[in-house]
Amino acid sequence: MSSEYSEDTLLRHPGAENEDLNDVKVDPSSSRKHFVNLVWLSFGFFLLFSAFNGTSNILTSLDPTVGFRTSAILYGAFCVGSLLFSTSFISLFGAKWSVLVGAVTYTTFQAANLSGAAHFMYPAGAVLGIGASILWAAQGSYVTIAAANFATAKGQPADTSQGIFQGTFFGIFQVNQVVGNLTSGFIFLYAGDKSSNILFYVFLAISGAGLITLTLLRPEIDQKEDFREESPFSRIASVFKIHADWKMLMLIPVTYYNGLEQGFIMGDFTSLTKESLGTREWVGFSMAVFGVVNALSSVLAGRAMRSFGSVVAFVGFAAHASFLTFIIWGTRFGNFHEFYSKNLWTLFVFAAIAGIGDAIWTTYPNTIIGTLFGDRSMAAFSTMKLWNSLGNVTILLMGKSVELWLKAVIVVSALVVSIIFVLILDFVRKKKAAAAYRSL
Repeated sequence: MSSEYSEDTLLRHPGAENEDLNDVKVDPSSSRKHFVNLVWLSFGFFLLFSAFNGTSNILTSLDPTVGFRTSAILYGAFCVGSLLFSTSFISLFGAKWSVLVGAVTYTTFQAANLSGAAHFMYPAGAVLGIGASILWAAQGSYVTIAAANFATAKGQPADTSQGIFQGTFFGIFQVNQVVGNLTSGFIFLYAGDKSSNILFYVFLAISGAGLITLTLLRPEIDQKEDFREESPFSRIASVFKIHADWKMLMLIPVTYYNGLEQGFIMGDFTSLTKESLGTREWVGFSMAVFGVVNALSSVLAGRAMRSFGSVVAFVGFAAHASFLTFIIWGTRFGNFHEFYSKNLWTLFVFAAIAGIGDAIWTTYPNTIIGTLFGDRSMAAFSTMKLWNSLGNVTILLMGKSVELWLKAVIVVSALVVSIIFVLILDFVRKKKAAAAYRSL
């Protein structure tokens, strides 16, 4: 075993001692194409989700009943798709084409919003849920492979670039919150009675542009695994089997919390803003601030995750703990309408704080999964999205039947559990890496 691996390398790259970098063909010039592929994928997702998240953030404020039910159906189908369809679909068609098929369902959902009727929205939400499970599992696999190919081309361990690639993807991707929410904010402010129709036509055009962009995405080839070697049934079984891995068991509370907090922010926080201020444009403007901060935080978190994973996660814990405490205080003991009328600036401050936390709790599991499950990335990302969607479903099924302050208490409880498991995982990984180093 080579002595070139220091303890620091082993702590950052568990399993690096098993790699023989002398056998890797180094081609620094080819690394650029993998980064370009990442940026292209990120831009396609940015366009697609500028439309989708802009729609999602106002869905419950336009029609609370249809909005909450559509979202619940969507994420319920997402759970089913993550468990039964996504890995087998990707094994048959590859990550690039799976991304494209998933993108088609997002554009179809945008078209359904032109009507807004329940008999269009519910089926479109179900189809989108299945498509989203395919798209996000394929995205995770594609970025993991691109990062590994990028690092290999530079003669580095395959997991070296996971944090940077995941952070860059989510940094570009989260700008969608800025574009989508500013678009909805200004249209609601100036377009008058026809604002909803105009908005959904604009979002349909943006979603279509994202679909075209992803059509031109170049495939990434996994150097370690042939996606077509295993049968679809084996791929489905792999999602169940990976639940027996202790590392995945440590990550499940984290991914579940990520779904809870996203459902709470996109559904309940935006609905609270509209109810407190009486107009929809402030939903768009506040979530645009959320998006700016989220995008910047994603890039920074991705770069810092490699060396300071647990510290970064604790920053995310502090951000969301303060955000949720503010919501609990305001809804249980205060009056947001009166509070915002005198202190509107706090809406934007806490939207920014929520953005910091969401960036970290989204980037962390994606980076860790890309690092620890590189050879089982499809099953790992499908499992992550399964529990992420279950978190979304949990918060959405509560709807208006559970008081907002109690929802926030449930979410903050899950936050506490998540940070505990993050610290346990970090401790065990470092202990195992140190033991491996001592055995050299």
